[in-house]
Amino acid sequence: MSTIINLTFHGIGLPQRHLEPGEQQVWISEKNFLSILDLVKDRPNVRLTFDDGNISDVKLALPALIERDLVAEFFVLAGFVDKPNYLNAEYIRSLLEAGLKIGLHGMNHCSWRAAKNGDLKEELFVAREKLQNIINQNIKNAACPFGEYDRRALKTLKQAGFKHVYTSDRGNANENDWLQARNTVTCDDNAKSIAELIDNNEGMIFRSIRRSKLLAKRLR
Repeated sequence: MSTIINLTFHGIGLPQRHLEPGEQQVWISEKNFLSILDLVKDRPNVRLTFDDGNISDVKLALPALIERDLVAEFFVLAGFVDKPNYLNAEYIRSLLEAGLKIGLHGMNHCSWRAAKNGDLKEELFVAREKLQNIINQNIKNAACPFGEYDRRALKTLKQAGFKHVYTSDRGNANENDWLQARNTVTCDDNAKSIAELIDNNEGMIFRSIRRSKLLAKRLR
């Protein structure tokens, strides 16, 4: 299996709406965003993902990706479609028409770890159906809001038949793994810091500690 690095973006450029607490930390400048794309365009082991379905996905990310012949997957909040400064149905279809992928980020941007059983079904099954009706395709992958999950959430995701589930656990991933670790790009990141992340070879001790932590998260 090939080892890959998954990067996660959220908002890009100047926010066009009020940001929720902590959201500013994952909102990156357009300059730094473009510099990171220039860095990774020749690195086939890097995968790009976008969470939340912000309007900047289409206004800023889409043309930059097309210009560099890059692909990405956009994990959309079904309950936020058509809200001001989020993607609408037309924008979502335009991403698909450009050769990009659409994945599920839930309905209401709530933690799947904390969600009650009925809410979890809405987050996964109802939300997926809503997005599938927009794009007229099956949604194969999901990304956990806030990167949070537990054994119950993972079991429900398995039952829902998702091919891959993306987290925010950081580090490398194997491209065929069902659970995919991702690295969140923050407002403090730029091409230099991302290059260091990509080039960093995890030592055996670090990998062992990380595996233990991930196992604990999956069993809780």
